[in-house]
Amino acid sequence: MNEQFSYVLSDQIEVIEKFNPRREENYDVENLYHSIKEQNILTPLLVTETSKTLEDGRPVYNLFEGHRRLKTLSVIESEENTKRQIPVRIFERMTEDELLMKALMLGITGKQLKTSIVTGK
Repeated sequence: MNEQFSYVLSDQIEVIEKFNPRREENYDVENLYHSIKEQNILTPLLVTETSKTLEDGRPVYNLFEGHRRLKTLSVIESEENTKRQIPVRIFERMTEDELLMKALMLGITGKQLKTSIVTGK
């Protein structure tokens, strides 16, 4: 699976909620908010190519990892009335099944990593 690194604006990212395996809202919103407000998003969001473009010709991407960061950034952008450049890793176009599988794998891996950091195992 080929991928590339780039920067895009938030209006280029389409959120498809069914690809968000972490639908709970119990994360440290305040800490994430202040971190992104001060330093922007540091860890690239994971997106896939689509065939869609905006009116100005910029490509549109499907988000499959980074929902909380993008949601938090959208609050900040609304407050500041600005758009920020967002780091993204762009993957080739995937089928819905491939996207769902990748999102689930990332969700499981993230939980395992967090558990191993907390428990030391």
